[in-house]
Amino acid sequence: MEKYKEEYEKFLLEYGEGTKNPEEIGRMVAQMAGYFVNANLEFAKADVVYNRKLSVIENTADPDSEKLPSSVKAKNTADATPEAEKRIMSKAHVINIETCINALKALQKGTLNEYAHSGLQ
Repeated sequence: MEKYKEEYEKFLLEYGEGTKNPEEIGRMVAQMAGYFVNANLEFAKADVVYNRKLSVIENTADPDSEKLPSSVKAKNTADATPEAEKRIMSKAHVINIETCINALKALQKGTLNEYAHSGLQ
């Protein structure tokens, strides 16, 4: 399991036990933002590698017909490569982390409202 998922799930368990305040939620948002930066960079690298692979496939003639593949055929071939899989998984991690950040921010806002209405500070 990815480290960000482990930490997020652990955080949610601790939150469920009532041991987290808005400040701690904010720290978790910041920590997730760090994971987001790294995951986004990994996605960018995977995207570059995938696009290079696609370019090679597009510019490689079929040995029998000596014709270049259509752009659709080249994309379908590239989409079946390990480079495409890495790109897809990298993008999924970026989306997952962004979802975690948004959920934490909503949780923090709700917790801040609870603190404000209960007189806790």
